[in-house]
Amino acid sequence: MPRPAPPSPPEAASLACTSSSCGVFSTFAHAAHLNDEWAVTLFNHLCFLPSPHTRRSRWVLPYSAAQPNATRYRVAAFQRFPLTFVPSSAWEAAPLRRGVTFLADLRHAGAGPPGIAHFAKRLLRLHGMLRHADEYALPAVSRIVFPATTALQLRTHWPRALLRLVAPRAALIPAEALLAERQCFAHVATASREDTYFTRADDAAELRRRAYALAAVRRARRCGGVRACYFQRAAGGRANSGSWEGGPRTVANWREVVQAMGQLLRGAGRVEMARVNSSMTLAQQVEVFSSCDILCSVHGSQNANVMFMREGAAFMEINPYKFFYSSYERLAQVAGLLYLPSRDNRIHTEGMDAKGLALARHFERTYGGRTDDWCQQDGKCRKLARNFPTYVNLTTFEREFARGLRHVAARVKECD
Repeated sequence: MPRPAPPSPPEAASLACTSSSCGVFSTFAHAAHLNDEWAVTLFNHLCFLPSPHTRRSRWVLPYSAAQPNATRYRVAAFQRFPLTFVPSSAWEAAPLRRGVTFLADLRHAGAGPPGIAHFAKRLLRLHGMLRHADEYALPAVSRIVFPATTALQLRTHWPRALLRLVAPRAALIPAEALLAERQCFAHVATASREDTYFTRADDAAELRRRAYALAAVRRARRCGGVRACYFQRAAGGRANSGSWEGGPRTVANWREVVQAMGQLLRGAGRVEMARVNSSMTLAQQVEVFSSCDILCSVHGSQNANVMFMREGAAFMEINPYKFFYSSYERLAQVAGLLYLPSRDNRIHTEGMDAKGLALARHFERTYGGRTDDWCQQDGKCRKLARNFPTYVNLTTFEREFARGLRHVAARVKECD
């Protein structure tokens, strides 16, 4: 794995930061890109300057000699608050937090309930780094800073338990604590890789193993025919409520979908409704998802839980009209699942009010000739597409679902 510019980091990293220099952080002055699979950047003496007007708060990198290259170090990991540079002579001293700090940032603070997928993607960057700490010559992580995640959100079951799986001994600094005072961090690690949960299959397998241990889930699959699950997405919560649910994301003909699943099973198993929400513990959610041989779920943050499905299972994602977001496909693949697409669906306009119908028609006129891959790259198209009610194309659904059943049949036979 590429290292920072010379001098090279020491062969063995210290396990604790007890001085101003520690492991790889002693090889550079201000910041260094590792050019690795997680797009990690390391900083020495990075500070935070809060403002009464939250939007004006910012990260600060004081420098004593030549100013660092601002373009180079304004990395994508700083999403909630920007990074600025100031001469040390102009910087007012602030308490220094020693040890290594990991920055787990989110862009959309305060806009509504965050999704567990957004949280997981940022925290699992740290999981990948810690799993291969010897490659990075990184010392232990002392704390994790969450610039856009509140203490209330961190206390809810799912994120709290995921933190136990990834970094059980790290202290947590939620958004309120970060904004409470001017402070500096001796060593900071950030990661800019977007839309990725794992880059290595063994990292996905290890997190699943830890989750199964937490939930007391048997490693071996239970027998008794195919368990086909249809996920019913929960309604959205309120901003700053501690809830992690997004909007309901309506599938208009979900009953027909469930009926088709049952007919294709032909008595070889059963269809179960998978209903989970943020009031349930992560252990309960792991138990639900690990029990599914084949899962059908509309696109949404809840699909981060497919990382807890057993290797060899199948995951079918229902995507709204013109919408496709490849993150869950990549997650399924690295977790050892068969990914089944449901992408050629349409907008369900029956029962829409005049405003909704006008918006749907405008969307069709504007983007109807575009592919869903194109729409994924266009912010406005992607935002509009995912919120229309979806009517599933049963012809292609049944074809893909049948393919998934053939895939999982071997696992069921092995159990029987």
